[in-house]
Amino acid sequence: MKVFLSEEAIRYVQRERAYLAQFSRRASIAFSEQVKRAAR
Repeated sequence: MKVFLSEEAIRYVQRERAYLAQFSRRASIAFSEQVKRAAR
């Protein structure tokens, strides 16, 4: 049970980390676009 639980936790964390990385990448791109627009 403990092994199964840890495997589930690892899988969940990896999925969350991938989602967060994708979100932060998109957010940073949007932010840089806003900065470029504001600079004009």
